[in-house]
Amino acid sequence: MNIKRKRILSFIIAFSMILSSFNFNLFNSKEVHAKEMTSVETTVSVSEAIESVIACMNKDYYDKKGGSLEGEAYAAMFRAGANIGQKSWSVNKDTSTYGLVAFGSKVTQALALMDLDEDPTTYKNINLISDITQEISKVSSPKDIGINEVKALILLDRYNEKFSDKKVNYNAENVIKNLIASQKEDGSINNAPQHTSAALVVLNKHKDIHGANECIEKALDYLYGKYTENGSLVNKKFFTGPNAEAVMWFAQSGENLIADKWIKDGKGIIETLFNLWDGKKFVNSSGSTDFAPIPKVLYALVSLKKAGYGDYQIKGVKFNNVKKEELEKICEVNVAIVLPENGKYVSYFKPQEVTISNKEHDKGLTALGALQASTKMYQMSKNMVTSIFGYENKGSNGWMYTVNGIVPDIMAGDYEVKAGDKIIWYYSMNGMEGKAPTWEELTGEKTKEDEEKKIIKVNLAIEGYKGLILDAKDIKAKESETVAEIFERVLNEKKIEYINKDGYISMIGGQEEKDRGTYSGWKYSVNGKFPNIGVAGYNPKKGDNIRFIFVKGFMDEVPYIDINNIKLDTTSLNLKVGETTKLNVTITPENATDKKIIWTSNDETIVSVDEKGNIKALKEGKAIIKASTEKIGKLEAKATECEITVKAKDEPVAQKDGSNINTIIDGVIDYYNNEHFITNQSQLVGYEYSAMYRAGADLSKKQWHLNEKFEPSFDKQLKYIGNMADQSLILIDLCKDPNNYDGRHFIDEILEKIDGSNSYFGQREIKGVIALDKYNEKFSDKKVNYNEKHAIEKILEAQCEDGGFKERKSSTIINTGYALMALSKHKGIEGVDKAISKALTYLRDAQKDDGGFYDKSFITGNHVEAIRGLIAVGENPTSKEWTKSSGKNLVDALFTLWKDNNAFDAQKGESINNRGWEEATWKALYALVDLKEAGYGEYLVDGVKVKGLNDVEDDKEEKTCKVNVAIALPENGEYVSYFKPQEATISDKKHKAGFTALGALQAATTLYEISGKMVTSIYGYENKGLNGWMYSVNGVVPDIMAEDFSIKAGDKIIWYYSIGGMDGKKPTWDELIGEKSKEDNEEPKPEKKIIEIENLTTKKEFKLGSDAKVTIKATNKTKENKDAALIVGVFNKDGQLVNYGAVEQNIKADEDVKLTVNLSLQKEGEYTVKAFVWDSLDKMNSISKVIEIPVK
Repeated sequence: MNIKRKRILSFIIAFSMILSSFNFNLFNSKEVHAKEMTSVETTVSVSEAIESVIACMNKDYYDKKGGSLEGEAYAAMFRAGANIGQKSWSVNKDTSTYGLVAFGSKVTQALALMDLDEDPTTYKNINLISDITQEISKVSSPKDIGINEVKALILLDRYNEKFSDKKVNYNAENVIKNLIASQKEDGSINNAPQHTSAALVVLNKHKDIHGANECIEKALDYLYGKYTENGSLVNKKFFTGPNAEAVMWFAQSGENLIADKWIKDGKGIIETLFNLWDGKKFVNSSGSTDFAPIPKVLYALVSLKKAGYGDYQIKGVKFNNVKKEELEKICEVNVAIVLPENGKYVSYFKPQEVTISNKEHDKGLTALGALQASTKMYQMSKNMVTSIFGYENKGSNGWMYTVNGIVPDIMAGDYEVKAGDKIIWYYSMNGMEGKAPTWEELTGEKTKEDEEKKIIKVNLAIEGYKGLILDAKDIKAKESETVAEIFERVLNEKKIEYINKDGYISMIGGQEEKDRGTYSGWKYSVNGKFPNIGVAGYNPKKGDNIRFIFVKGFMDEVPYIDINNIKLDTTSLNLKVGETTKLNVTITPENATDKKIIWTSNDETIVSVDEKGNIKALKEGKAIIKASTEKIGKLEAKATECEITVKAKDEPVAQKDGSNINTIIDGVIDYYNNEHFITNQSQLVGYEYSAMYRAGADLSKKQWHLNEKFEPSFDKQLKYIGNMADQSLILIDLCKDPNNYDGRHFIDEILEKIDGSNSYFGQREIKGVIALDKYNEKFSDKKVNYNEKHAIEKILEAQCEDGGFKERKSSTIINTGYALMALSKHKGIEGVDKAISKALTYLRDAQKDDGGFYDKSFITGNHVEAIRGLIAVGENPTSKEWTKSSGKNLVDALFTLWKDNNAFDAQKGESINNRGWEEATWKALYALVDLKEAGYGEYLVDGVKVKGLNDVEDDKEEKTCKVNVAIALPENGEYVSYFKPQEATISDKKHKAGFTALGALQAATTLYEISGKMVTSIYGYENKGLNGWMYSVNGVVPDIMAEDFSIKAGDKIIWYYSIGGMDGKKPTWDELIGEKSKEDNEEPKPEKKIIEIENLTTKKEFKLGSDAKVTIKATNKTKENKDAALIVGVFNKDGQLVNYGAVEQNIKADEDVKLTVNLSLQKEGEYTVKAFVWDSLDKMNSISKVIEIPVK
């Protein structure tokens, strides 16, 4: 049946050859007209998509806007690098047709100018940057934060980066904290994905501000939820414009947009830009052309390109208006062209290799392409070859082809060939049934049928001391061939060197007898048995497995394998006298034969080592531990070394006075049992509960309402891994099983997410790993198995070049602490020890002179996690290595924000509304318990006294100092005593600040609050703006902090609430008690000035609605550099501050500078401008009189 079908098909093809001479196509009778293809449907990169969208701008947008290119659209084309002169565009920089009165219009205009690479300081006689800075500085609550304010922050940060010489101060911390506070419960900003994405750009610039990182996490969770729910960054219904704006800001935020979490149904966030793209233009939901969002999409694409996604290939999107050049493909085949002569075929194109190119040969990698690669002397009609070398088809005779001896049943242009194929074009007589030539006939090779002897197949393998040399399967051999003949033929073909000494194989591939000892050499086996005759006398049978191996001894029957390399798990190590450890060797390959290791120390008096690699540090100094193999025959010994540095044992750091860790833990417990119990209505929740439990607190002493649940407001269902890990860690510390809790199996859920994650691990995932390890330790009978190697690899992927671990782009203290805690349980995994060493270097570099870990300001929570990580990997936080020149170490620094009530503040200067001390205190208690469990319970913390408890030093004799104290507040233009002038006794045991002005306050009242060294509240009256608490001693306002000012018996200390900064009116002791002082009639003595201030402001009054510009000259009268800061405030008729500006500069010795602050004044109302000079914005010590200028 098959023969009959082939004959019919042969007739049809032969008949078509005859018809071709009459230009008649049997296979396609319809006429085909060629047409030029002006576009190619293709997948493109982001960079190429930009060109496609520019083309849309030049067509759809141009037509719709009548050639007008304005504002943001103009800026988008400019940023994209479009050739605007290519079209007759009418360009206009203005972004609004309603002018620049509104705040949002100013922000939009300034951003467009920045994108046009212009300075937006002054545009159309309007100082945009100044106006925007002033408006942003007025933000006072979360309600003030809208999208225009967020975009303004992006603008000002960009402006300060680009024009650093004209940098503006917009009180970033205030605005960012209000932005953080404006975040909705679901994690959004203004309930919109595009606004939330814009906020991420700002927050990532200010991650050092407390709360920013948490806000970023919630925002990302919100966007992830929207993307998961809707498949794009929109609320519900998809619109191209809002989604493009969200993608633009998201790209600028630094988030990895091609991470697995941002891929949904095979499509990523970048592809969503083209959800309503029909291949060459944007359309709306009804299918009509939509020109409005084109600039926004262009903006988004340019932002993606600048963020590094330029080469990203956009998937599943058609671009019919993009032409891409096809890559060249080549294929090397064998071709012959033959004609029949005297009953046999003669080669007119001799059998040879040719190269087909899809660029040079239009028929590509086909049998017809092979003909084109061989000769240009051919002709075609339609799809049929009608002539080669001038020999034309006639009747049923004509040109045909074979591929690898087979005559295909399709046209040559449709038959794809592959490398190595043998194609013969031959002139067939009598159609397809004519005799076809074979490749063997043309080349003179013999065919299989020519072989007289029967062929068998055998396998040949050769394994030397360096590994496998040959593994050849199904080797064809004659039945009569010997192993020697097969061996020599195959090795000659493979060009492998060998020596055959009269039937004894002495060398293969350069590996010779006696190379690995006197009795080493080659042996062969057949099917696992070693014949007792030589290779020249053994005839293998069909299917035999012949194997040559190099052996160390002539009786051995397994191959000898060399050691290629040995490697120690570390090349350097620091030990202290008396410490011991073990060095481990990795030998490659694993199947090496002789694995004996010889251990030596170049100085046994410093470091000793035994035969198993156990080392002991004996005295200070350096020694080299060497691990080496034995010399075997010609194989030289392999060696590796580790340098050991031995230091003296840690000596305890001398402490002056304070409480030990055990006592401080009792003090924190006392804080919870008293102040926390009252202020939190007897609630002990989450980590507070587990921290107290770990600390050994007797929770039955109080009627506590205990709640172990962890319920963040943005994820009450605990869907995210970080929150599942937090809940699990709390339960584990409370000895409760998190894998069987409240209907949830948290450990199993964490395991699934850890094993399934392919991105590097941030805080949340690392805490998940910590939770899994703690669970397996605590509940060893229920141990879960997770992919530890995968988890550790993902943690190590987060390590930065400086050794720290990142949450996003750069290293953070807190992530590094978490990473150390996790890695401490997996030191046996390759790379972990090295990663820990790098992390320790990062933390040493990050440690400040006060012992703390921080960038700009100390944050208790971050420092805590770093301490806990260091303890976990075995570091001594009180050692000299972690003690700075100030004498402070990591443990001392933990108490930077220790409070008199035995609690901890979170961050210096933080608003009490944030209640930062709640988290800071339980985190600190966790670290204190870790310190105690690590053996540091008796460590004395200098200067830290526990309130209400007797510490180890309480048996010292109490010292007291009697002083006079008053506390006053302003009422109706005069000061009224809230703590009447009276004698108070300061105790060095009862009052932490001792005999200082702050100690006097502590002796007078406990109703005060401190942030760092600053008194921020007394009797509930808090510092606001430039108004706040100050103090005087004997009528003088000191220029140092209260806790640094020593007092003596009989001194008169007044704590008063100052209006208008340090130069506000201060009360006198005589005023408060109604007496006159002897100084009332004396003139003040002049003070020697360090910085001389000269007022250069010429105006005697300012006009409402104008700018208040104040300039001073500050001259440094000392021989060292000094700072000076000019502060200008606008006060209403009630003395309240309504606006302010500040500028600071360092002044070189004996030089002067001019400082200027420019503020916009309100158009109506009663105001006064007051200016004064501080020694710096940090110290805030006044060095000038107040400059007052009325506003009329």
